[in-house]
Amino acid sequence: MGQTFVAFRPAPFPTAYPPAPTPVTSDVLEIGLAVAFGAIYFSFLLAVLPGHGIKERIPAIVRTTLLLFLGCSILICQYAYEWQTGSVVTHTNYKPFTKHEIQAEVGLHVGIRGVNITLKGMPQVQRFGNIQNETINYNEHFDWTGQGFSQGRLGFSSQAGQFNQDFIRAQRRGFPLPILAVAEYFTLDGEDIRWGRLHRQAGLYASLVLWLAFGLWGITCFIQAGTVQYGAIFLGLTSSSMIISCILVSAIHQHVGPPLQIPFADGTLALHYGWSYYLCLLTGIVYLLLAAVLYQLNNKYPKATGQFFNMAHLDEEAIRDEQSEEDFDSDSGLEMGMSQQSSQLTGVVDTWESGTGTPLQDTSMGRKRSKGLRSVSQCAAPAIVEEETLLVSGGDSPPRSLASGNSTTESGIGRSPKVSSDTSAASAASADGGVIYANIAHVRDRGS
Repeated sequence: MGQTFVAFRPAPFPTAYPPAPTPVTSDVLEIGLAVAFGAIYFSFLLAVLPGHGIKERIPAIVRTTLLLFLGCSILICQYAYEWQTGSVVTHTNYKPFTKHEIQAEVGLHVGIRGVNITLKGMPQVQRFGNIQNETINYNEHFDWTGQGFSQGRLGFSSQAGQFNQDFIRAQRRGFPLPILAVAEYFTLDGEDIRWGRLHRQAGLYASLVLWLAFGLWGITCFIQAGTVQYGAIFLGLTSSSMIISCILVSAIHQHVGPPLQIPFADGTLALHYGWSYYLCLLTGIVYLLLAAVLYQLNNKYPKATGQFFNMAHLDEEAIRDEQSEEDFDSDSGLEMGMSQQSSQLTGVVDTWESGTGTPLQDTSMGRKRSKGLRSVSQCAAPAIVEEETLLVSGGDSPPRSLASGNSTTESGIGRSPKVSSDTSAASAASADGGVIYANIAHVRDRGS
């Protein structure tokens, strides 16, 4: 062996390190998720905020804090093992082939992906029999997510579920008897002893709904940057998914089968909801109320809400769209009124041309007609008004225009009062049996 690998080792033996058994006091995955989201939030505070003003920093901090906390809560609830917890302090056997009993706290922590079973001695370092300075602090994990949350065959063969296979490996490794006694309750599957199956089903459904919530959370992060209304809708869907997962867990645990109670010498280990369950439930309720408030504020005060979230330009475009819709509605009503007046005028003219109508007998009819023509001429910009001479009653007199002069108007019937006055003159002339010529104004569209 060369000189590189001989430092700090007595020849000819390799380097030997003493065993250092350390109990698992916390879940490494939960800590990793919290640190990851904390790093993202810390980077946001250092890199993004210094480049903005005070008015832009507050909305950005509020929005980023709420979204990151929601995403972190979803993932922690997905991987945490504190949905249901229970513990009992009792005297129990410690290992096989020994009669010595220890006083310890036995704990059970149920999640949606498996269970953690803990054993803590009181005190942790104990001495009994031939065992000197034994540290009693165990935290063993049993999982049921293998093969897609499959139950597997009954028993402990290679076709059994993952939980049963983990139980057999724990027996071979020589786990303490209290841990094996608690885990055995989840391996049985018959009659009313189906706690393993019920907890596995509850975990499966809750896990699926929480993954749905995480996907909706990702969509919410993108949508909320552009619009408040749809961001509030997807935020409500995300929080509703978290609430539904809690409802599924409660319904299956409480109403499908009897509650799990494990008896010991000095008490009974019973389960109750832990902090993971309440974190998921309370987070879902709070964010659902927040989504409802944002949705209502955006409907009642769209401009102020958009300005607070730095999206005033989108709200201004929405206001302009509403104004354009109102203008379109008013123009449609105006065109409808114009078309009705034009149809009425066309009917009058057709009646006069066919000879079935009666001549104008007083000035009131002429005024009504002139007002209708004036309204039409004012509304229809692309219209051409032509003046035609129509023979009303037979006679030998030459045609005579009733308007002042014989000019033709092209920009509307601006001389309608003269038409009304001349119409009264024409009515007087008709009484003498003379020949009356009336100017009929026809409104025709340029496109026809």
